[in-house]
Amino acid sequence: MIYDFIDYRAYLAFWFKEKKTAKKSYSYRLFSRKMNQKSPSYLKDIIDRRRNITMSQFDLLCTTLGLRQREKNYLRHLIVFDQSKNPLEKKRAFELIAAARRVTGARLIEGESYRYLSTWYCPAIRELANLPDFQPEASWIVERIRPKITKKQANEALEILQELNMLTITEGGGFSLHDGTLTTPPEVMGLAVHNYHQEMLRLAAESIAGFDPQDRHLLGVTVTANEHLLPTIKQELNDFAARICDLCDAEQTDKDRVLQINLHFYPLSSPPSENS
Repeated sequence: MIYDFIDYRAYLAFWFKEKKTAKKSYSYRLFSRKMNQKSPSYLKDIIDRRRNITMSQFDLLCTTLGLRQREKNYLRHLIVFDQSKNPLEKKRAFELIAAARRVTGARLIEGESYRYLSTWYCPAIRELANLPDFQPEASWIVERIRPKITKKQANEALEILQELNMLTITEGGGFSLHDGTLTTPPEVMGLAVHNYHQEMLRLAAESIAGFDPQDRHLLGVTVTANEHLLPTIKQELNDFAARICDLCDAEQTDKDRVLQINLHFYPLSSPPSENS
C-alpha cells in the first residue's frame, strides 16, 4: 500500500517486486515501454537515484502503477518531498504526507522526535527543567519562557518530552530528567533539523529588538577564505560549541536562565567554478 511509504523510490521498488512476483515475465524493459521511455533501465535508474521523475511523466506513471486519485495525490507529495530544493515547498509536502497518513490510518511518521526538533520551545523547556525552581506545569512554564507561548503549547511540549523519555513526571509534581532518544525516519530527520535551525535563527533576529543588549550578544564577521579552510572552520565552531557546553555544565552554582547559542557561517559569494 502506497501510504506505508514516505520514499517514493522505495515504493516503486516494492511495486516492481510485487509485480514481478505476480508475473515473472514482467521486466524493467516492459515498464519502460509503458512509460514511452527508450532506456530499459528507466525505472531502475529512478529507484537507484540516478534520475528523477518529471511532472510531465507523472500522469502516465500513475496510469502504469494503477493508482486512484487519492493515491495519485499522495505520490505527487512524495515526489515533491524527495525532489524539491525549496525548503518551504518541501515542508508543505511533508505536512500533506503526514495528513494523508493520518486519514488513511497509516503509521504516523512525524513522531515526537520530529515535533521536538521542529518546535523551538521543546528544547527550551527541556533545558528549563535544569533550573532549581522548575515546575513541570504549563502555568509555570509560560511565566518563564521567552518568547511567550500558550499553556496548550507548554502541555504539548511536556507530553513530547515524556514520550521521548527526556522527562518523567511523578505524582505530586516531582520529576526527573533523562537523556532520552531522538528516533526519526532518515527521510524526515533532515527536514526536522532544517526546521530547528530556521526557528532558532528567527528567534535570533527577533532578539535584536526583543531583549536589552546586556541580555544578548550578537557577533558577526565577514571574511574571505578558501574552500580548503571550510572543514577547519566547521571543526573550530564545533569545538567552541563543545567548550561552551562544558563551561555551562561545570558551573557549580544554580542556573537561573536558558540561553540559545547559534554558530553558523554561509557563503556571500559563489566560487569561480560556478561562474565559469
